[in-house]
Formats: sequence, structure tokens, C-alpha cells
Amino acid sequence: MRITSQLRSCCRRRSSAHSGLTGRVQKTAHDYIEQYLRANPEDATELGDHRFDGQLTDYSPEARAKELATLKEVRDKLSAIDASQLTGANNIDFRILKENIDYEIFGVKS
Repeated sequence: MRITSQLRSCCRRRSSAHSGLTGRVQKTAHDYIEQYLRANPEDATELGDHRFDGQLTDYSPEARAKELATLKEVRDKLSAIDASQLTGANNIDFRILKENIDYEIFGVKS
């Protein structure tokens, strides 16, 4: 389970308008990435985020169940967004995020 640099960059990209659909996608991406980094501190450190140094990923059944529930919640939020209304980089960010979430769900279930 690895977050890609590409996915992390989508949360950094900002448009001048943070409202409406674009704002919802960016907030969902930001919240997901923050949760991911907290749950996977080694990946955070590898990406240069040292807030979680000294922590290790919890691979217990309870932690994996919580991770799966969180991933499904994020996927549901993304599924409620009409991607056809997004343009340019926001559309690409949305698709990257959604594909990554599906990949992570597959990995947790396996």
C-alpha cells in the first residue's frame, strides 16, 4: 500500500476558486491523503513528511478493517461527484484519486 507522489501532488494543486465541485474534490483528496499518511507513517517519512517519525504502521486486523471502512467512505464521497463537470487538472486529479482508492481497497481485501 503506497501512495504515489503523483497522488500527493494533486492535493497541493490549488485553483483560485476553492468552492463548489472543485473544492469538494480537493478537500476529499486532502483529507484522504492526511488519513493515509497518519495510517502509513513509513510512507509519510519516505515522502519527506516527518510528522509521524517514530511511528510504525499498524497491521492488526482491527486497523485493516478501519482502513477498509475509511477507503470505502472516501470512494462513496468520490462517487457522489459528477466528474464530467470537472475540467483540466481537477478532472485528472479526480481520476487519479479514484483509481488509487480502488487499488487500495483491492489491496486491503486481498
